[in-house]
Amino acid sequence: HRCGGTVKDVALAVVAGALGDVLRASGEDVATLVCSVPFAYHAPGSPRGNASAVMPLAVPAGGSVPERVAATAAVTAAAKRRPRALGNAILRPAFRLLVRTGWFRRYIDSQRRVNTVVTNVRGPATPLLLAGCPVERIVPLTVATGNLTVAFAVFSYAGTLSITAMADPEAVPDLDRLAAALDAGLAALLGAGGDQGFATTVTPASPR
Repeated sequence: HRCGGTVKDVALAVVAGALGDVLRASGEDVATLVCSVPFAYHAPGSPRGNASAVMPLAVPAGGSVPERVAATAAVTAAAKRRPRALGNAILRPAFRLLVRTGWFRRYIDSQRRVNTVVTNVRGPATPLLLAGCPVERIVPLTVATGNLTVAFAVFSYAGTLSITAMADPEAVPDLDRLAAALDAGLAALLGAGGDQGFATTVTPASPR
C-alpha cells in the first residue's frame, strides 16, 4: 500500500527483480521482463459468468523494490484499462487454428512475446483442517511450458505469501541464487530480514 500497489504488483516486482539479479550476475543486463499473467474477468452477457485469459506485462527488472512496485502498479493499472476480453477473444481463434494445424507446439517452443509466467491465487485467510489436522502450509505449483525455462506460482494462505519457482535445472542452473534473490526482494520491501510472513520455494523441474 505504501508503494501504491497490490499484492500481485509486489509479486510481479519481486519476481522480475530476482530474475534481473540472476541475469546480471551472468553478465546480461535487461531493463524489463515480460510476465504472462493469467487472470479472471467477468464476461458481459456471457451465461457462464467469469472467463479466464492471460495478459503480458512488461515489468521493470532494475531499481529498488519500492520503485519497481510503484512502476509495476502503473503497468498493471494501464493494462486493466485496455479491453482485455476483446483482445483475448481475437487471439483464441488464432490459437485454435495453430492447434488444429499442429503448429501450436512450434509456436510456444519459439515464441518471443513473454519471458516467464507469474500466476497468483488468493487462498483461504484462515487455517484449514484436513482430517482434523491443521494445514500449516500450502505450496503452489505450476509448469514452465514451451521455451520458458522458469515459471512462478504465488499463493496466499493464512497470512503467509508463498512464491514457488518451477525451473528447468539444465537451463537455470543457479536456482539457489534465484531463491536468495526472491527472499532479498521481499525482505527489502518489508524493510527487515527473517520470517516476515512470506516463503519462497524453488523446485527443479524435469526438462521437457
